[in-house]
Formats: sequence, C-alpha cells, structure tokens
Amino acid sequence: MRKALTILFAVLLACTFVSCSSGNPEPPADNRTQLERADEAISSVSHVFNGVAAEIDDKGNDVYKIENPVQINGMTVNGGTKTVSEDGFNTSVEIEISYEENGQNVSIKSSETTDISVTVDGSDADVSLEETNNMLAKAKQIPASVFTETAGENGTVVYTYEAISSELAVKRILADENTNTNEIKKVVITFTYESNKASYEYAVTYSSGDAECIVKKNFSKEVVIMYDSTRVEISSDLRNEFTLSNLQTTEDIESGKIYDGIELTMWSMWNAEESQAQIIQKAAAAFKEKKGAVINIKFCGRDIATTINTALQNGEHIDIFEENYTKIGQQYAAYCYDMSAMAEASGYFGNSYPLFNNMTKEWTGGKLVSVAEQPNMGGIFYDKAKFEKAGITETPTTWTEFLDVCQKLVDAGCQPLALDGTYADFNFGYHLDRYIGEAKTRELSLNGGWSNEPGVIAAAEDIIDLVKLDYLADGAPDEYPTSQNKIGFENVAMIVCADYVTSEVNNNTDAGIEWGVFNYPSVPVEDGGNGSRNVYAGANSFAITAQCAAPKAAYDFLMTLVTGDFDQERADLIPQIPADPSNQCTALDGAVDTLMEAEEALSWTMGINANSDLKAELKNTIIELFRGNFKTGEEFAAALDALY
Repeated sequence: MRKALTILFAVLLACTFVSCSSGNPEPPADNRTQLERADEAISSVSHVFNGVAAEIDDKGNDVYKIENPVQINGMTVNGGTKTVSEDGFNTSVEIEISYEENGQNVSIKSSETTDISVTVDGSDADVSLEETNNMLAKAKQIPASVFTETAGENGTVVYTYEAISSELAVKRILADENTNTNEIKKVVITFTYESNKASYEYAVTYSSGDAECIVKKNFSKEVVIMYDSTRVEISSDLRNEFTLSNLQTTEDIESGKIYDGIELTMWSMWNAEESQAQIIQKAAAAFKEKKGAVINIKFCGRDIATTINTALQNGEHIDIFEENYTKIGQQYAAYCYDMSAMAEASGYFGNSYPLFNNMTKEWTGGKLVSVAEQPNMGGIFYDKAKFEKAGITETPTTWTEFLDVCQKLVDAGCQPLALDGTYADFNFGYHLDRYIGEAKTRELSLNGGWSNEPGVIAAAEDIIDLVKLDYLADGAPDEYPTSQNKIGFENVAMIVCADYVTSEVNNNTDAGIEWGVFNYPSVPVEDGGNGSRNVYAGANSFAITAQCAAPKAAYDFLMTLVTGDFDQERADLIPQIPADPSNQCTALDGAVDTLMEAEEALSWTMGINANSDLKAELKNTIIELFRGNFKTGEEFAAALDALY
C-alpha cells in the first residue's frame, strides 16, 4: 500500500499598502501585541467570504473573491481572495486589509500553512484522517516537562520525547488517565524562527500492530504588518507564540505544575547558614510550589572545589552543581549539559553578561555549560563623595581622561589613587592589557623579551608619568591594606582592585563609603594602544550535568535563581552584583555597565603571573616601577628581562 496523504491548509493575507508621509510606526496604546492585533483584524473580516459565491480555478479549487471595498468593525477591507481545495482540507486564503488607526494607515499580510503526512514502515500510507488527528492529539497531551531540548541545524530548536528514554517520563504520563500515550514511541518537535516567520514540525512515531507509523505535521505562520508603509518587526511575538508550552495542552501546563513528580539533586558551594544558601533554599521552595519539582540541596561549602571533580568522574548522581565558571568551562565541560538551545529559546542571553557566555563558549567549542550566579569584577573603584567634591560628573574612559580626573581630585584636595604592593602587578597588568593584550603579556611572562615590545615600554612610561605627577597616595605602594584603608581614613579617592575591596575598606575603616566603579581606562589606537575595554571578571556559576534526567526542569530552576526577583534579592542582601543585568546593582554604581561593555574577561594580573617561578620577582620589579625607581620605560623593561 503506497498512497500519500497530504493535507495542506494555507492562509495568505495580502494587503494593499497605502503610502503616507508619517514617520516610523508607534505602538498602540493598549496591552495587545502587534501580532494579537493583526490576528484580531484578520478574524474580524474572515466571515465576509461567507456570502460570496465560489468560482472554480484550473486546479479544481473553490475560489472566493472580495472585489469591492467592505466596511467592517471600523476597517476597510479593500479586497481578498479565499481558495478552498475540493476536499475541504486544503485551503488557501488571500485577504487584503487596510484601515486607519491612531492616525496611521495599517496594512497586514499573513500566511499560514499546514502539511500533514503519514508513513508506515518507511512508505507513504493510506491512514485515516481520524487516526492521524488522534495521534497528534495524544502527542499534544504529553507534558512539556518530559521533553529534552537541544539545538538543531540552522538555528532550529528541537524538543524530543522518547518513551523508552526516561522511566520517570513514562510513569509521569501513564499516571494520567486522560493521556493514554503509551503507544507513542517518540515525539520530535522542531521550531524554526525566521524574520517575522515561525514554524514547527511534529514528528510522532507510534506503533500500529507490528508496523511503525510516523505522522508529521508542519505548520508555519508569517505575518507582515505595515504602518504607513513602514514594516513592523514582530519576530519576537511569533517566537513567543511558537513555543513548546503553547503546543502542549495538558492540565499540568494550565495549572503551572509542569514538573510535578520530578526530583533534582543539587550540590551547592555555600554552607547552609550563609545568605546565598538561604536564598537558594527559598527559591527551591517557591519552585516546588509553582512548578512541582523538588530540589534536594547538598550544601558542600567551599569543599566542593575538591569534591566535585571526583564525584563527576565517578558518575555520582548530581543534576546541578555550583563552581567557578572558569573551572566549569575548562575542567568540567565534558560532564555538563549544553544549555545553548534553552538559553536561546528562553531569552537568557538578553538577561546575562555577554563576556561570561562568550568565554564559556570559547573554552567549550560553542557550548553554554554554565550560567553566572554571582559575578565579580575588577576595575577602578572610587568614593562617590570625593568625586562629587571635585565636581566630577562623568567617569573617564581613556587614559588621558583618567589623568584629567586625577588632576581634578588633586585640585579638590584629594589624593587620586591608592595602591598596596599586593596589587601592583594587577594594576600594571591592566595597563599592559590596554597596550599589548593578555595573550602577549602571558607570552612575555613565560619567555621574556619585554624590551622588544614597544607596548611594554609605553605602558611603563605612563606609570612613570603617573608617579611624577604625584597622583599616587602618600606611601604607595604600601603594605596591604594600609593604602586602600586611606580611602576610608583620609582623602584618597580611587583604587585599582577587585570588587571585594569595597567591603574590605568599609569594614576596616567603618567609613560607610558609597562606592562607584568604572572600567580601567583604554588607550586608543591613535595613542599607541589597542583600544581594549575588556575587564577582569569571574563568576560563581551553575551547571547542569549531562546525566540530568530532567534538564529542562533544572534549567528553569536556574533561571529563577539568576534572573528576576531572587537574583535581585541576593544582590541586595549580600550585597553583590546581580547576575541579571536588568536588575539593580545597589551596592556598586557602574558595575553592571562595566561588565556589559566587555566582550571578554581578563584573568588575574592579565598574564603577568603565568610564570610561576618568576611571579614574585616580576611583582617586585613592578612595585619598584610604582615607587619611581625607573627613569624610563626601557630601563624597566630591561630589568624585567634581567630576571630570565
């Protein structure tokens, strides 16, 4: 038996676009999306065809036409065509809609297509429409929680359910008398997103006797809306409409508890009494209440740094764990689930810092194996009150602007820059990055040859000038934490360090400083630098293990932690930089902007410490640079080379 069953349902809505002199479209003053407005307009005029007599085209299809303008619901339908195939299932509709709204002329063009095909044991088959629709209806009853999400080809997002792949999934489905899906072996749903167009394909594999049957349903929708001949971008609206949750129609989804019956084990890097741990526990309780999943948390404390590697190697049951994002990306990636597709589908990349995602993908060949939980960063931290006293209203972005800020602070009676010897190599490493980058600095650290690099000499000359201008605090470079404490005790305004310095100074001096931060100044190409705006940064992060039985549930739980209210609560309570840049950073003004502008993260000392045998000697030489003991950059570079 070899007969194809193909049902084609097509809706093509074409509009007469009316030109006008108005500018760009403005969103209507209501809560409906542009797509919802378009769908409502189309629905309003669809029944106009009911009273129109059909014509027969050369393919035997019934064709209905609106040839004169029709007024309906305040809209003028300029014309339209509706084509219906002879069996009543293959349908194409063409409608032209134009109307005035908020002083603008609106026109809409939309198309929808459906194509259903069936194969039995690999061959086209004559399967009843009733059976076909029945299997598709059963597939729609499978809870979204049991699908596994992966990235397909050409940017597609693929969800897969296999009845034999997850005992939990089978039990979850069979427990519901209303979803008798045990005869379904596999369901694959593929979403494709294009400009103002979205589509999905259901591929349902099931058994009928001894035969294997596959039903495929393809559906696509494209909508073009024009306001005064200006196209409106509604790709995101279509993407929101074409989601797994919108396709699956179980009561679980309607009630919200889509992960009822699922348990996940999480290893945390915090101790149970710490504030971070308490927020995680609070989030887990809320997630269980809202989504149904139970998160069993093992609080390992900092010992996780030594225990997680062995646990992963031994295959110990862990669904989620916390660690430094560098370790996850560089050491544990092989044990981790790739969250790229879920992150793309959920919009996570718009609620996170690009530099952490970029670095993780660079280490893993394009995989997103962690999401940042608690970002930290380095830069120039400053006392906002002293900047206000000096009349500084904008933070500097270039080295020249930074020197201007230093002079304004001096003029206001402040000493510009604190420096403890502990951080001398970090400070100079930042400046080297602005000339030669971290990779070259690391190479020089390992092999020498500092004198052969003009950028090293130029960077050293800048520091020599900084010292001559008397922009360092008295005694700098000092013994830690003497110099940084002068920000609280005296009139010192700034320090190059990591963000923990803010709490250290406030705790040591009880000064209650209101802190701001800005990225270490760049040196533009025209001034001999490389224009780098990268930032020292790291993050405690979450990962999902590759063996996780319910990665979508795990991912959704992580999103409750690193975006939205729980992330804001953690940022306010600790206090810390939020993991979601759309949240407020009340503790450190400028931190979010500094992290967002960087594409890559720099490591500690930006490569100077790469040579473990010489790092102490390199640091001591740099301390001498900040003490003003080198007359020229050449002399400093030669001193570095003399260490090899």
